[in-house]
Amino acid sequence: MSDNSVKSVVKALNILDKLAFDDIERNGIGLVELAKKMDMLPNTLHNIIKSLVICGYADQNEQGKYIVGRRFKEMETLGKLSYRGIVEKVFMPVMKTIKEKTEETVILAVLLNGKRVQIAEIASDNPVRSKDSGNNLFSLISGICLAYMADEKQLLDILNVNGYPEGAKDLSEVKSFVEKFKLSDCEVFQKTRYNNEIETFAIPFIYEDAIFSLGIHLPGYRCDEKKKIAILQALLEAKKSLS
Repeated sequence: MSDNSVKSVVKALNILDKLAFDDIERNGIGLVELAKKMDMLPNTLHNIIKSLVICGYADQNEQGKYIVGRRFKEMETLGKLSYRGIVEKVFMPVMKTIKEKTEETVILAVLLNGKRVQIAEIASDNPVRSKDSGNNLFSLISGICLAYMADEKQLLDILNVNGYPEGAKDLSEVKSFVEKFKLSDCEVFQKTRYNNEIETFAIPFIYEDAIFSLGIHLPGYRCDEKKKIAILQALLEAKKSLS
């Protein structure tokens, strides 16, 4: 069978293999050392790894050494969610507790490749149906709080996929837009929608280096002060249990 592989692609994937499997502790590998491992000239290696960095599959740490990038980490997260049963074993029990305490619909989302990806939901006995026709991250409170936790490169990915939120023209204005939904006295975010018809709440958290959010939405008429306190407490306790 003939080898029709593209040599530059093969080299790039082999470099990624070295970064992923020869640097388990993620301390980074210097350019010269990596070139020796790959049996390549440093200049040739640099040109290839620069492309990996641009695409997010490699990155440089503070010491200038190369490590796997955010794209690789997101793929790793997706693999864990798919094959290790993390959703069923770790998140679903927490979501069930939130639902029992609030009697409202609970949603779990994760930030992947600039997108808010919903991966689980436990519906209320009296669910409210969303009127959303799209899935723009900035339109949903469980997406807004993901953006709050994102670093600058992740935020650029978010903007590339979702565009800028209304009224924002640069990163500082995006951050200001996101921060205005965070409650002043705790880590929970809140957004009122459709002329007070729907109240939405969410809290972001980090689990195994990935950014997740737990969200709740309910009709405005059910969201009295007692219910709001129950929601805030449930979300805060959930984050604490997952930290």
